[in-house]
Amino acid sequence: MRIPYIYDFDDAFQVKYQAGRYERFESLLGNKFDYVVRKASAVLPGNSYLYQYAHSLNQNCTVVPTVVDHTRYLPRHAKRDPEVFNVGWIGSPSSVKCLKAIEQPLAALAKEGRVRLSVIGGVTAPIEGVEVINIPWGEATEVENIRRFDVGIMPLPDDPWTRGKCAFKLIQYMACGVPVVGSPVGANCDVITPTCGILANSDHEWLEAFRLVRDSCAVADMMGASGRSRVAAIYSLDSQLPIVENVLRSIAG
Repeated sequence: MRIPYIYDFDDAFQVKYQAGRYERFESLLGNKFDYVVRKASAVLPGNSYLYQYAHSLNQNCTVVPTVVDHTRYLPRHAKRDPEVFNVGWIGSPSSVKCLKAIEQPLAALAKEGRVRLSVIGGVTAPIEGVEVINIPWGEATEVENIRRFDVGIMPLPDDPWTRGKCAFKLIQYMACGVPVVGSPVGANCDVITPTCGILANSDHEWLEAFRLVRDSCAVADMMGASGRSRVAAIYSLDSQLPIVENVLRSIAG
């Protein structure tokens, strides 16, 4: 229609037509994503991995990460329960399978003391020795539930689809002042710094990360405060709105 448009994306959508359930449509729609990106007046990929792909097709690219309203995601004020270590995850039924990767570290941790796994938005299988709580997702309750976490996690396998993920879980946790542990995949590596969380790539590394957060309130508090500051500076509505506004004005002009 010859109307300028901006394409914003936060998943590796090109992968859907190259493998998996949309593979049978590749001959018909396989080039659709590239065409849409190439013809856009501007492209707003959500992380550096997506930027590399989009920039090969369109030079007018600006990374705009997934953000939260950090005035809504507030840190908790109450001290954590010393009787139980609450590990938290938020997501969807389709991604809850990623939790299988940390079953062994959690089971090992549970042999040392009481451990709870709070799962928001999905249903996961029981883990030996771990108190698993499956919590329905709700917009009105998600922040309050995240604020109860002692640590927020984002385990991921390493593949072309997960490298396109924009670490929204981590950003939600950090905005609530919760220390984080995540797999070194995709945007997780951009979001997590040594001051706000830990990247873990093996059962041993996950277990050691859990122990550090559990055993040192000072470290946990430092990570939580640092993570919230990082969200306010980079992953908040306030920080990204001027960037999006400039892109919109430049195209409209």
